[in-house]
Amino acid sequence: MADNLGLLSVLLCTILFQVSLAVGNLNVEAFSNGSFSISVGGKQWFRSGSVGVRDLGRWWSQEDGSLELTGSGQSEGVINVGPFTSYYYEWQAKGASSLTLTTTVSVFEQMPAVLFVLVFNDKATNTSSNVNSTLSTFPSFVIEEGPVDRGYVTWSGNMARFMKIDRWSPDVPIYSNIDGGLPLVVYDSVMENAVVMAPASDFMSANQATFNNTTTGEKTLAFGPLSSITEIPAGYVCSMVLVAGNNVTDSMMQFGNFLKTFYKKDESYRKSDFTINYLGYWTDNGACYYYDTGNYSNYEEVLDAVYADAQTANIPFRYLQIDSWWYYKGPENGVKNWTAKPSIFPNGIEAVAKKTGWPIEAHNRWWSPVTDYAKQNGGKFEFIVESEASLPVEEEFWDFLFSSSKETWNLLVYEQDWLDVAVTRLQALRNTVGLGRMWLKQMGAAATRYGLTIQYCMPWPRHLLQSVEISAVTQSRISDDYTPGNSQWQIGDTTILASALGLAAFKDVMNLRLLHSECTLNSIVLSIICTHVSVTRYIARQRKAKQT
Repeated sequence: MADNLGLLSVLLCTILFQVSLAVGNLNVEAFSNGSFSISVGGKQWFRSGSVGVRDLGRWWSQEDGSLELTGSGQSEGVINVGPFTSYYYEWQAKGASSLTLTTTVSVFEQMPAVLFVLVFNDKATNTSSNVNSTLSTFPSFVIEEGPVDRGYVTWSGNMARFMKIDRWSPDVPIYSNIDGGLPLVVYDSVMENAVVMAPASDFMSANQATFNNTTTGEKTLAFGPLSSITEIPAGYVCSMVLVAGNNVTDSMMQFGNFLKTFYKKDESYRKSDFTINYLGYWTDNGACYYYDTGNYSNYEEVLDAVYADAQTANIPFRYLQIDSWWYYKGPENGVKNWTAKPSIFPNGIEAVAKKTGWPIEAHNRWWSPVTDYAKQNGGKFEFIVESEASLPVEEEFWDFLFSSSKETWNLLVYEQDWLDVAVTRLQALRNTVGLGRMWLKQMGAAATRYGLTIQYCMPWPRHLLQSVEISAVTQSRISDDYTPGNSQWQIGDTTILASALGLAAFKDVMNLRLLHSECTLNSIVLSIICTHVSVTRYIARQRKAKQT
């Protein structure tokens, strides 16, 4: 991101301008006084609100004059998304703060997209307030009164599976929380025009929130870093993109294409992911042997029996998933040591991998404060350790974890579960700008080095957005666990989000009683990657083979 945004840099001088640029159904007007307006389908949808920022424990704002515009300019350039025209503005806080900001509005020529960038030229301190707000307001959009002819939709919560839909009006709250509200889609009543608004950098530290202008009384929607962040370093860049399309699905696909192109996400990882292309045997919640070995003494015996039965029944399982039952946990159920207990696998996971020939997708959760890997506990690696969780902060840790697991027991896919809990349990992930991005990027970089891919589980939308920078992340859970009555079949809404970002949408397991009467197990668990593996077609082929 820094390389791309670096191309937008220019020496600013004060230039008077009023310009209008149109691409597709999107039209952007920018003015030298720092304001802008956006029209969609020939109608004005948004005009800019005030620019503001927290520093030294208070707000500095264009609204009250404590943040002053000192220069403006324009330029043109080209990045991997295509050619653009940019409008630049310099801002200076007045009084006790010496903070200066640079904001840009960049309109692209080959796609209906606008990139808004805010650069902190100086360090901002004592910035934190409410976790569900932002510590700056650029860009911000006035939510105007008038006939309600638009609505909005956004995603939130565990697995990003809760879709929020409502009217676009100053009288209607816009969902905003650390667990969601991003991306935000605004659409017209006839579904002919829509725009997607979302962060375009450091997704784990970004947020959106609504503000009331104390001078005009207007309500505005603003984007910026999470307001729980305690300080912003000099040179920090945060950005937001607005992409237009013809309806919700089309605009989401356009939005996803913008981010994937911007970050050059290599989708060949998803296309070649072994677990997306073949059936696998799963043992997570809802499966026959989830924390239960039935009549067997341990999981080694269970999986030996599963393999033998699959061979007899000619079921083409090609890989194995092992869930959270196999590794050591601390007193609060975080991961103490990501190795197999002898009571679970008496001869190690490698014995099962060798006998079956199946590569393994392995589950993991958040790290315990007492994890053996942290230097604070006698381990070898740098961790942030807090009372409820810990977090590795050096890439060498992931190299160690992935290389040893792949070499010893054929790890193929790393399943990072409990992503939301990692953030809620570890204050540093909420208070430190860039930390969440670093954590996930280090994990992804190591996975790429060792030929692994990653599945995200229990993500919030911000985790899914962050995956555009990490080609190794190929898939994400989009449903709750497989248990009756929890609506885990309702996957269409979140599939739009996952697919737009280049992720295979994983629905979780199914428990199916097979047609084969000789099957010694009560059930076989099949993994379903939505749109990639059709269980229906597989069962139909089995029926036909049995009849003939």
